[in-house]
Amino acid sequence: MKRTILAAAAMAALALGAAQATPSFTVLHSFDHQNDFATGFSPYTLTWDAPRNRLYATLLHGGNSHCDNGCGTIVAVDPAGKTAKVVHAFDTQRGEGTPAMSLQPLFLDGDGTLYGTTSLVYALTQGDRGTWHFGVVHDPGNGDLSSPPLADPATGVLYGLACSSGAHHEGQLYSLTPNADKTAWTYAALFDFTGGANGACPNASLTMDGAGHLYGIASDEGDFDCQPGGCGVVFQLFQANGVWHEHVLHVFTGLNGDGRAPVGGVVLDAKGNLYGATLAGGTYDQRCFNGCGTAYELVKRDKWAMTVLHQFDFDNGSAPHGGPLAIDAKGNLFGTTAQGGLGGAGLPGYGTVFELKHKKSGFQFGVLHFFCAGGGCADGSEPLGAVSLDAAGTLYGITNTGGAAGDGTVFKLKP
Repeated sequence: MKRTILAAAAMAALALGAAQATPSFTVLHSFDHQNDFATGFSPYTLTWDAPRNRLYATLLHGGNSHCDNGCGTIVAVDPAGKTAKVVHAFDTQRGEGTPAMSLQPLFLDGDGTLYGTTSLVYALTQGDRGTWHFGVVHDPGNGDLSSPPLADPATGVLYGLACSSGAHHEGQLYSLTPNADKTAWTYAALFDFTGGANGACPNASLTMDGAGHLYGIASDEGDFDCQPGGCGVVFQLFQANGVWHEHVLHVFTGLNGDGRAPVGGVVLDAKGNLYGATLAGGTYDQRCFNGCGTAYELVKRDKWAMTVLHQFDFDNGSAPHGGPLAIDAKGNLFGTTAQGGLGGAGLPGYGTVFELKHKKSGFQFGVLHFFCAGGGCADGSEPLGAVSLDAAGTLYGITNTGGAAGDGTVFKLKP
């Protein structure tokens, strides 16, 4: 179902004093488990396939009835909002697991193959006749997989993370090397996290730079001012003489405006600087028990320097969520918060889409859309996934709930 909602975005511009055109918000599809259980419902992540002009939404429920509420699906959505077609329906009876086991965006390689994780690493490839094939890339046996693996564009090797595997049970980096036709993969454990100041439970997607260095976040340990599990870290993993090493770039403290509980991984800009978000920390408010969250920058100088770009305060959003922030060619950043914002009918907010506009003087924060601001939540609520960005600057995302049937939406937003 398609409908355009402009009122909430207008409220955002007025509330923040932004002198800019009103963003255009459109619901591309509303999921409905009562009338279309097979397609799925409760979307959690979205992946943009630019060469094929297609969106892939991962849905936590629906599909088949072999799980309570269904085992979940992956759906291809037309960015024009005309179709939503099931790519794959997960089935635990076939040993495939469910997408609820790994709440990170799918990774899309240059060939159009989708990689994801449940209790195993899988690949979805499309045949000549448009049919999709589900294949198991790796089964760790213990179900410990944090996020879909990243493919090295030069070699095709996949790099992934496990939250609690490794010699110290604090997390592990692994690789999967394909044969020539990608019908067999060789697994190798590359690095074991040690916990403590080095962080534990690396649980988001990795990012790779041109030199082959990997960047990510570990949500646990680091500084134990955050109880009970620590505040988390941002790390770099690099190879020297065939051995992988960790360089901790920042240890979060949750104090003096710093964040805690990093989420969604990090994104690189053209200069090699890193950007990310934390689920908590920053501004402490009675509506945000552990802080409302932050957006941050790590600039590469003689050593990495951290700057908090924005502290959320519930009124402009709370609990940044999903995958890494989206970044455009101008260095503007885009993301979502799962909570907060201006709710309708005097109720607390149901999430936002925000922008950090890159200016010479720094980054300027603004809210592009307040979900459920008009009441009824026809535009969706709880955007748990990150946003994707196309070449024209249009943002695409999902909401886990809300929409016409209350089962979540896929939306687009033109800033």
